[in-house]
Amino acid sequence: MGEVFCESLNVGDKAPSISLIRLENKEYFKSLELIGEKNLVLCFFSSWDKSFNNTLPELIEISNDFHDHSEFILVSVREKKPLIKDFVSKKNISLQVAMDKFGKTFKKFGGNKTPLMIVINKRGFITHKLETFNAGYEIELVKHLKLKLD
Repeated sequence: MGEVFCESLNVGDKAPSISLIRLENKEYFKSLELIGEKNLVLCFFSSWDKSFNNTLPELIEISNDFHDHSEFILVSVREKKPLIKDFVSKKNISLQVAMDKFGKTFKKFGGNKTPLMIVINKRGFITHKLETFNAGYEIELVKHLKLKLD
């Protein structure tokens, strides 16, 4: 029997618990560990995606500004671990990176193409979904993190 796919998740929906293998080691990142503690910002990406690469410095800066109450996780979608390790090293990425080897978590959140950003508040609800990283996306994200999640 095949896997059952339901409608993708959107803003206002309760986020499913997720568990993804961390790039750095064989431990898992588990979203349930953050519920009640921090907001979660998931950024699904592909190393070859130009819009993601162009906006990465701003995303890292935002994560530094909001690290007290928000956990930022970069989630590599359907890419091999050696490629992502090399990418993270070359780009000097300091954020946590997790692997979504088959893209199942990405699909749960309605992902069709990368990048995709999902913000989940401390109560476990999706509060923000960004499917295109156009100029000014960082202003929208910062505004959301300041106003919606305090």
